[in-house]
Amino acid sequence: MKSFSLIGRACMGGALLAASAGAEAAVTLYGRVDTDIEYQRGPRGNAAQMVDNASRWGMRGNEDLGGSLRADFGLEQGFQADNGTATNPQFRNAYVGLSGVFGAFALGRLDSATSVGSPVYSQITQNVDFVIHDAGATAIGTKVLNARNRVSNALGYVTPEFGGFSLRARINLAGPDPATPNANSPVKAEDDFRQYDAGLNYASGSFSAGLGYSRDAKTGGLVANDFATRSRPRQRTTSRSSTSMACTAATATTARPARAPTCATGWPASRSRTGRTA
Repeated sequence: MKSFSLIGRACMGGALLAASAGAEAAVTLYGRVDTDIEYQRGPRGNAAQMVDNASRWGMRGNEDLGGSLRADFGLEQGFQADNGTATNPQFRNAYVGLSGVFGAFALGRLDSATSVGSPVYSQITQNVDFVIHDAGATAIGTKVLNARNRVSNALGYVTPEFGGFSLRARINLAGPDPATPNANSPVKAEDDFRQYDAGLNYASGSFSAGLGYSRDAKTGGLVANDFATRSRPRQRTTSRSSTSMACTAATATTARPARAPTCATGWPASRSRTGRTA
């Protein structure tokens, strides 16, 4: 626990230095306002509404610390452009990190737009093209369907690229569990619910592919919508799901568990811009 604290202080110090170093720091301010008016026709009548599509603004930057070492930081806030309210949570990502010849690591609230990416979700955005706008295909549904992109209390790492291969790995502490908000829940501390994700990626010319792995470990057992194959009350259980060639096979805990694979290859016709995040 102490080592994590020291890492956090070192990264925060680097980020604050980057923010105040003036010309030496590279800081980018970015954002988008994406909203539309939708008209729907159905058997129960017609309806028109204005809808926001993942509007956000943020800043990211880095500072050269010397010796091939760089401090990274970022902060991104989401909002509803149609009514002006903030998303919940307000910040889509908030992180500090270090990068160098060893790759990059970051800690905080992480998603695919950070310096370390998202192990499974980044594979989807690399190999699958979204329909209509990039907030649709994976921004809704269960935690299994959206590939667990945006997580808090997380530590992520990405390797340098070796012959077209790279690896992303991440662990996050997801407790206390909002699915069981009661005084008797066995998930009382952050580390009572741990989530692990890893993604091996390959890209060569116009071809790309990925192999991913996710695992949950929760005190008291897993519940529906976890990455689960079974639930054992009052025990720490684990679960696994995998992706192969950008094919995801995830199993949710239900009365009768079933697999529902979703597949896509990485040829140009099915590629989207890398790093897009809903």
